[in-house]
Amino acid sequence: MPLVLLDRVARSRNFDGIGVDNARSAHAMVRRFHELGHRKLLVAISSPSVPNMAERLAGVRKAAEASGRMEIEILECGTHGQDDASRAMAKRFSRGSTPRAIFALFNPATLAALKEIARRGLRVPEDVSLAGFDDFEWMQVMHPPVAAVVQPVERLAEAAWARLMTRIADPRGEKSRIELPCIVEFRESLAEASGKTVNHHAARGRSARTVDRSNGSAIRAKLNNRFHSGGPL
Repeated sequence: MPLVLLDRVARSRNFDGIGVDNARSAHAMVRRFHELGHRKLLVAISSPSVPNMAERLAGVRKAAEASGRMEIEILECGTHGQDDASRAMAKRFSRGSTPRAIFALFNPATLAALKEIARRGLRVPEDVSLAGFDDFEWMQVMHPPVAAVVQPVERLAEAAWARLMTRIADPRGEKSRIELPCIVEFRESLAEASGKTVNHHAARGRSARTVDRSNGSAIRAKLNNRFHSGGPL
């Protein structure tokens, strides 16, 4: 059966895979935290056993090593959704010092961080700088808007469909793995380590390009529409 793996792509030569450059994108966001003077960073993940999470974490660690002066704390939130992420974040805030910088590598952790920050009467970004991996419309309309790694969901859907059509036409062809670039949006949820707010427009310009702003469900909707309509993506 023709098969193309999408998003959570294991490094296997047995299947075609379409994903994003998780490591490079995470690296860029961590570098921005460092530029703002943060030397300790709480990184929230689901599980290191999830392929895309492992890639993002590798990018985080590489950026920290390159900086030479950044301490990374890993918070494993589990793979069972929002409740697990919220419990893990609440426990972390209850022990030790309050994290001044958080990079959530999946959306439930971003929500969990915002919930816990608000519950404790803290402010973003004056008390806690926050960034997430994956962009949703609510992140853009928050006050302040939440910094995010933006995945190109339209291009992912198009690439997955094109690769599947190629695989159907040539079942024995060489397997391939495609990684698409993300956009790193430095928004106002990021402040200097002192809590001083900054203008991110100059930094954002380094990676500015046209991107799709919809969330990950757009991939499924796009592919589903293609199957039912028979039209092009």
